[in-house]
Amino acid sequence: MIKVNRNFVGEVERGKQNICLDNILQLARALKVNPRELFDLYKK
Repeated sequence: MIKVNRNFVGEVERGKQNICLDNILQLARALKVNPRELFDLYKK
């Protein structure tokens, strides 16, 4: 849905790649969540 390689997404999830703001916004839109929710998972 966001037109990025799934290997890239896996690397982002593992912290091996960075993701640009545009892709963050597209990912949030595809998941139907607020972009902030994608970062809430990393609160310590």
